[in-house]
Amino acid sequence: MDTKRLYEEDCSLLNRIRRRDDRAIALLNDRYSMAVYSMALRVLRDPTLAEQVLSDIFMDIWGSPKPLMHIAATNLYPSMVMFARNRAVAVLIHKPPTEIEFLFHLGVGNQQDWEMTREKALALIEGMPVERRTTLERAFFHGVT
Repeated sequence: MDTKRLYEEDCSLLNRIRRRDDRAIALLNDRYSMAVYSMALRVLRDPTLAEQVLSDIFMDIWGSPKPLMHIAATNLYPSMVMFARNRAVAVLIHKPPTEIEFLFHLGVGNQQDWEMTREKALALIEGMPVERRTTLERAFFHGVT
């Protein structure tokens, strides 16, 4: 699916969710639940907690989809993954999340910019000594600081 079409569909789904269309939240769930669950499971290492994070995120979206509209203008996928990561880390450190991290924004304008940023980040990470990479992974995925 091309980026423009995905963007249009995501915006349409979010608008439908704002109008309380339960089929739209189901479609958004179908599109992003595997990525959200996978990240939560990766961080938490507990399927039950990962399912709870998944459920919480989609319930929050159902309750207040409006903050996601500006994120959908770039790419909703990485934001959904980061919501999962942030919520899972909050669970790990037993800190209740304040408001879902809807205001998190990658600051990347389009798919091409996002891919360039991703490639640069991967190159930097791959160039790190193993010890530093491990520390970064523990901080990002496991909330260890």
